[in-house]
Amino acid sequence: MARVLRIELSLLVVLFLLAPAVASAGAGRDKARPLFNKGIQCFDRKDYDCALTAYRQAYAIFPSPKISINIALTLEAKGDAPGAAAHYERFLMEAKQNNGDTGPSRQLNETVANKLQALRLKLGSLNLTCPVHGADVLLDGGIRARTPTDLRFYLQPGKHTLELRKTGH
Repeated sequence: MARVLRIELSLLVVLFLLAPAVASAGAGRDKARPLFNKGIQCFDRKDYDCALTAYRQAYAIFPSPKISINIALTLEAKGDAPGAAAHYERFLMEAKQNNGDTGPSRQLNETVANKLQALRLKLGSLNLTCPVHGADVLLDGGIRARTPTDLRFYLQPGKHTLELRKTGH
């Protein structure tokens, strides 16, 4: 447990050190940086709801793999393993697409891949592909996506309800 916590804190420190570089690259980054920094402060206070809100707002302004990993770490700290797994996976996909000079390091990618693999051993997953346009995808009563979609949902073991709803059908 101490090793996992050390890895998580190391990741946050790395990401905190990268924050100035993130801010210098453009207007979106400039707007996202204060929210990102607020997320770090909230996380350090263990105010995970505050951190999650700040990171999600920063991500909406400037979608970045570095923000995705902070969202994942926060969800994991809150006990939301499925949400954390989805964001670790998002981080790895974004990092792969953004493998230039500003992309995450190989070591960070490997650490995140290991964290994702550990969560996958504890979770189930559901892959959903639906080409129909305009249907809401509900999982356990909550809207999770809108079709068309090609998504993977991570789930806690147990019984779940998947529903697709489209007006007029």
